[in-house]
Amino acid sequence: MPRHPKQYKYFRHGNYRGEGTLKELASFIGKTKGEMNTLVRRGHMKSLRNRHTASKVYEYVEEIVTDPAEYILYDGDDFAAIGTLDEIAEETGLKRETIRWYGTPSGQKRGNRALVKMDDDEEEIEA
Repeated sequence: MPRHPKQYKYFRHGNYRGEGTLKELASFIGKTKGEMNTLVRRGHMKSLRNRHTASKVYEYVEEIVTDPAEYILYDGDDFAAIGTLDEIAEETGLKRETIRWYGTPSGQKRGNRALVKMDDDEEEIEA
């Protein structure tokens, strides 16, 4: 199955300016690949401040998520929650980043919680 390139939205001064792959957006706004990766990181940290002007970020890129993955969070051997990362965060009161960490090998070794990504087959069985 071929991989589809990720799609992104480009914002400048808080206003939507366009969307496409990073390569398409780079040519659209005249940026290099490295500069586009910086804009993607800024999209993850919108409160980042420009160290030169001490003002809020005025330009960033956000990934367009078309079909967010679903997960199961276990607390020990017990089922704790099911849904997207945001849904699990809302239901459990934990941070999204903390829940995502439970899915890493180090997170599963250190704690008694585990995050497992659901396959398409599991969704059909439960439905």
